[in-house]
Amino acid sequence: MDRDQQLASDSMEQSAKNEYKPMPTGLEESLKVVSAARDEIRREVQSIKDRLDDPVVIGALMHRTVIEKENTNRILKNISEMFERLERKMGELESRISRLEAGVPAQAPSQERMLGEVDDEIFAFVKERGRACAAEVQKHFKYRGANAASARLSRLYELGLLEKQQVGRKVFYQTK
Repeated sequence: MDRDQQLASDSMEQSAKNEYKPMPTGLEESLKVVSAARDEIRREVQSIKDRLDDPVVIGALMHRTVIEKENTNRILKNISEMFERLERKMGELESRISRLEAGVPAQAPSQERMLGEVDDEIFAFVKERGRACAAEVQKHFKYRGANAASARLSRLYELGLLEKQQVGRKVFYQTK
């Protein structure tokens, strides 16, 4: 049994000992009960104190703390990324609303964002063909693997320039 299991076992044994006891009626009896409880608490505190002097227990506690910190940081990072996405979307919506209120016609997505040369060529390729999958982009732009083509198409999708539709095992992208 490792130390953590021993701590849990000791805690369960202690709670089993703390059964209901009738309240004492006299002052002397009350003092005895309080004194006994105080002594029991002191023994418990001393036992915990002795365990904390063990470097293995301290190492285990530090390890658990590090793991919890990493998990917390991961969760906070995900929350932060969600807030950033929401802020971007809110900014886009506010921009659209202000343009609509001002009577300015909405611009095409390709005019709103500046694309790199390769992304612009891929966007034009998809627009020209009507729709395209990663394999077609790979073949046309002479990529070695489909991953690069798929990543480029996914980025254009995330920017809101393309729509995607899965047909069997392939994902086809088309302009909005």
